[in-house]
Amino acid sequence: MNTQSLFRALLVCCLIFVSSQLALVVEAKADDFGKGENQFTIEFVTISGTTNPTIGIPAGDGFTFTGVNNDYRMGVCEIANSQWDKFKASLAVSVTGTPSSAYDEKPYGWHPSSGTNMPANFVSWYETAQFVNWLNTSTGHHAAYRFTGTQGTGGYTLDTWSAAEADGGTNLYRHKDAFYYIPTEDEWVKVAYWNGASLQTYANASPNDLVGGVPDPTKWNYDDDEAWTVGSGWEELNGTFNMMGNVWEWMESPVTSGDYGPDSNRGFRGGTAAAATSLKYDFLSSSYRIDFGPPADTELINFGFRVASDSLEDVMSVEIDVRPGSDRNPINPNSRGVIRVAILSTDTFDATTVDPETIELSGAKVAVRGNGKRVLADEKDVDGDGDIDLLVKIETQELDIEPGATTVTLTGETFDGTKIVGTDDIALAGDLDGDGSVGLVDLNIVLTQWGKTGRQIKDLRADVDLSGDVGLEDLNAVLIDWGK
Repeated sequence: MNTQSLFRALLVCCLIFVSSQLALVVEAKADDFGKGENQFTIEFVTISGTTNPTIGIPAGDGFTFTGVNNDYRMGVCEIANSQWDKFKASLAVSVTGTPSSAYDEKPYGWHPSSGTNMPANFVSWYETAQFVNWLNTSTGHHAAYRFTGTQGTGGYTLDTWSAAEADGGTNLYRHKDAFYYIPTEDEWVKVAYWNGASLQTYANASPNDLVGGVPDPTKWNYDDDEAWTVGSGWEELNGTFNMMGNVWEWMESPVTSGDYGPDSNRGFRGGTAAAATSLKYDFLSSSYRIDFGPPADTELINFGFRVASDSLEDVMSVEIDVRPGSDRNPINPNSRGVIRVAILSTDTFDATTVDPETIELSGAKVAVRGNGKRVLADEKDVDGDGDIDLLVKIETQELDIEPGATTVTLTGETFDGTKIVGTDDIALAGDLDGDGSVGLVDLNIVLTQWGKTGRQIKDLRADVDLSGDVGLEDLNAVLIDWGK
């Protein structure tokens, strides 16, 4: 690569990109993930939904590009080895998939010396989906993809959502409340090739980026011996890098429209490095797509991915308080009871404008009683600031919380249709001493306070269920989480 390419690679994750054509790109922003030594960021460009083709445009065998009407975001770069490694370390359980060269315990890439900033490769669709699910659940959002069984085992398999749960009621792979996801083919193609008026053949931002009518091989990696580091090469039409060349990228969509079977083939776009074939220019174009399956274990050296997400402008952030009165916010998903959650009013937001029937906390809705006619929601000043807040009760057993999650997210809508989102920290119900595990110390805390009520309780941590007494429910919370 030339000096300019290397310089741009260093700057890519610090720049705000502006489209050189018709301003499809609204802004760029980096989102943070992980904690401590496993922290990393992913930078996204926001793509406007205001322009789309008036009629469908054929864009590859069997695919018609129809556009995307809503704003959304696309990862500026492909996911790198370093990001994958930090995800894997944060997950704390094995990633279900075929443990080939991309998923061993050493840095990996095109070859052993490639380094951590190379694109993650040998990635199956299942493994990609698990990465995206963790992005969601580790930040308090709903998992995008439905898996059944135990993660890290061969029994961990993909299922589909119901129409009521599915994004738009039709995308049975993606949950409607997911924030991060694998891009659909329409989402990916729009970012790569749509200039606001037409679908380009290539993703170049300027005609000067073409040589003899095809992408300049010094700016895009499709004629080299190995992959380039993510962010290398030339900025593309809508602020991304490497959507042409480097590695083929997974699409969320089934290659056959509407075929949402768990094992249906998925599509790829963008071409690859070292494309020593007469089709290498076709691979980069908007008219070329390939597909492979089954998604559970199909992975090759030149298979990678990037991540998309909802637009930040689509959602109003609100402040929530899980289990008001508790500093630890312990949650026991196996409890048969309810958990109280407050949506707090501020000087600029009235929590009582939120429709309780739209509220979900990690997939669980507000509890109802009286044959479903009475929603358990009250308007009261929860935090004592003089503003009226909204206090709801959530069915605990309906919570969909991934192992190791430290936050939960509440979503909903106001009565006028404005979407809201709020996040709060949580802890294992049985982890009373806050050391991240449940064991003898936690059990002893409960037993030393056993049978005490009210002011008799000297160690308030023992009253796990905040019932005012220490008894079987508190002991059960420790035993259920034992060893975790």
